[in-house]
Amino acid sequence: MAEIKRLLTTTRLLTLHWSQRSGKTRLAIQVATDLISEFADGVWLVELAPCLTPLVLPAVASVLGVLEQPGCPLVETLADYLEPANCC
Repeated sequence: MAEIKRLLTTTRLLTLHWSQRSGKTRLAIQVATDLISEFADGVWLVELAPCLTPLVLPAVASVLGVLEQPGCPLVETLADYLEPANCC
């Protein structure tokens, strides 16, 4: 847990990736609960397990409330949204 908290001081997005049924969701929820006061815009959990690779970006966008913009790839819209000046 300490390493995850340390990593979150240097990044805006962190993916936990271990074997199935290893407690990743429980760990993420505990860390988010511990750190929620550190993030003025909140924290989000995006469950990627049910997503096929092409559906990961829409899952993240949906949780964050980011809508796809006409003529702009979703990855760019998400990147723009997650820029510190735009979301914090």
